[in-house]
Amino acid sequence: MIALETQPWQGIAAEKRAELYAAIPSTYRINETIFQGMNVTELPRKCGIMTEKELCITEDRAVDIISRIRKQDYTAVEVTTAFCKRAAVAHQVTNCLAAICFDDALKQAQKLDKYMKEHGRPKGPLHGLPISVKEHVYLNGTPATAGLIAWKDDMSPGDALIVKIFREAGAVFHVKTTNPQTLMALETHSNLFGRTVNPFNNNLTCGGSSGGEAALIAMRGSVLGIGTDIGMLHPSASVGVGIVKLASCVESAEPHEDEASFHVWLLFEYMLTIV
Repeated sequence: MIALETQPWQGIAAEKRAELYAAIPSTYRINETIFQGMNVTELPRKCGIMTEKELCITEDRAVDIISRIRKQDYTAVEVTTAFCKRAAVAHQVTNCLAAICFDDALKQAQKLDKYMKEHGRPKGPLHGLPISVKEHVYLNGTPATAGLIAWKDDMSPGDALIVKIFREAGAVFHVKTTNPQTLMALETHSNLFGRTVNPFNNNLTCGGSSGGEAALIAMRGSVLGIGTDIGMLHPSASVGVGIVKLASCVESAEPHEDEASFHVWLLFEYMLTIV
């Protein structure tokens, strides 16, 4: 019998993480020498990557961003670019991203700007708003691995129902966020993606299982995120973000399925300071 050669899981994980880092544009990468202290929430303002306007955009509330896009004070491309930059910064200090979709997001934003120019009105109530998605939830063209090495190449066959609804409303999807291996855990760690940390104190956990969403939103790398599971309460408490559970009309038995999402929560920043 011929023994099959298998790659150690550590090598597979290293390749995945290197692939993720390579997807960050070089202009969005921060100098490691400025990593100082346990609280990294001010790094987007200190790293020199973002303009003052981009900082203002990412620190606006979701309703204000939508309003300003509607009034054409902001374009969808400007807003998406700002959140792509901030998400990239957030990942480099918290390890919160599982997939980077910047190119697709900007193409989507360009189409929305064209629609606005041609029709003089937004496509939908979420026109141009960047939204992040938990890794195991299906987002067309992205991996959905649940943090498992064995599923590293498993791709979403389409959009989950919650993603479809938001996409039709004009939302832009720029990143997917980390979750623990097989999901049901109170910290966000997996062999595939590693450990996601709390941006207010990187010696502490960001919670789980939607810890990547919590860390990203606490860093303002997304203004609204799709999380799942009853474990949303722990991440929200860990980093001080708000959550709201969606109505049962978007639930079904499988969390990542194309048909719908189970125990779907939305995360949002509500300016609670952790001390």
